[in-house]
Amino acid sequence: MRGRLIGVRDLSGAERSSWRSLGERAVEPNPMSEVDFVVSATNHLPGDSDISVVVAEDADGWFGAMPVRPAPRLGNIPIPAMTTNIRRMTYLGTPLLDRTRGPEAARTLLTTLAEHRRAGGFKTLVVEWLGDNGPVASMLRGAADELGFPIFVYEEFEQPFLTRRPLPTYSDNQSTKHRKDYERRARRLSESLGAPLEVVDRAGDSAAVDEFIALEAAGYKSDNGVAMVTRPGEPEYFHEMCARYAALGRLHLLELRAAERLVATQISVESGDGLFLVKVSHDEAFARSDPGVQLHFRAMEHFHHRTAAQFIRVCTFPGNELLLRLYPERRLTSTWMIGLGGRLDRAVLRALPGARALVRRARQRRARSSVPA
Repeated sequence: MRGRLIGVRDLSGAERSSWRSLGERAVEPNPMSEVDFVVSATNHLPGDSDISVVVAEDADGWFGAMPVRPAPRLGNIPIPAMTTNIRRMTYLGTPLLDRTRGPEAARTLLTTLAEHRRAGGFKTLVVEWLGDNGPVASMLRGAADELGFPIFVYEEFEQPFLTRRPLPTYSDNQSTKHRKDYERRARRLSESLGAPLEVVDRAGDSAAVDEFIALEAAGYKSDNGVAMVTRPGEPEYFHEMCARYAALGRLHLLELRAAERLVATQISVESGDGLFLVKVSHDEAFARSDPGVQLHFRAMEHFHHRTAAQFIRVCTFPGNELLLRLYPERRLTSTWMIGLGGRLDRAVLRALPGARALVRRARQRRARSSVPA
């Protein structure tokens, strides 16, 4: 198996197809590492022409893919690195590895980056927000151990998760008080709008994407710089990404409506046997009724009755207490720094614990009040 580091803008049609095929058979699915997410970002976001993908391949196709970009520093720490955090609010950085040849592919990805380390001017690989209790983490750790590359687990937190049940009893983990309160607020919202609340899936309707972007822009997310309209190219990137996944039949754009009034929107992408929740917004005129929460519960029903997915992974920032309360399970998520064979690797990584708190606070400030919420 050989490795390559390829600029995403330079990918051929055949290489994009190989990447898409790998995403479909990955041992651990992650749409944010798939070709359609990454190419959409590269096409529209300013400065994203430096996004590359590290590939493990042979004549039969791709067996590993890790989107990366150079980062001159990690927070306040001046350590040149390659990072999997390729765009703003990438909330899951797990690379794609083939089910049958994953360990070999993981080793090839790391050795390929090590070979480019000196020419590229970076010292380490930062795998941000890796699914730490899954097979990919195990394969990466095994490959790093075999190569003698040190790993520093720099950040750990839990993301909300939900597994399919025999019956749709997903709200049962809420206290009786909370359930009754949410039901009362839903009734009041319906009464105030003069129509029952209903959920509509408008995946594939470009106008629905426009409405979501406008809904997000009208609220607090514009004030704190999180809304897509606050960054050049983000609405265009999001439009293309949604169109690509809608064409593949893998997008779910759920709207909570009362008659003609849009109350809240939630956007998820299917990958493997899971559903990955990536965006939520609501009309703040109805904030007292918790419209986002109302949609979360109805989206769980949609997941159960309208999809074949076996789980929902909520791709969100650390410490999102609301979503941790709504979704009963947890998945450990970590950021790893992996030395790539440089003489100073171990010394640099040993020095990091003292700086970790500074960087964690900086990351939390950037992520706070972010999506989904």
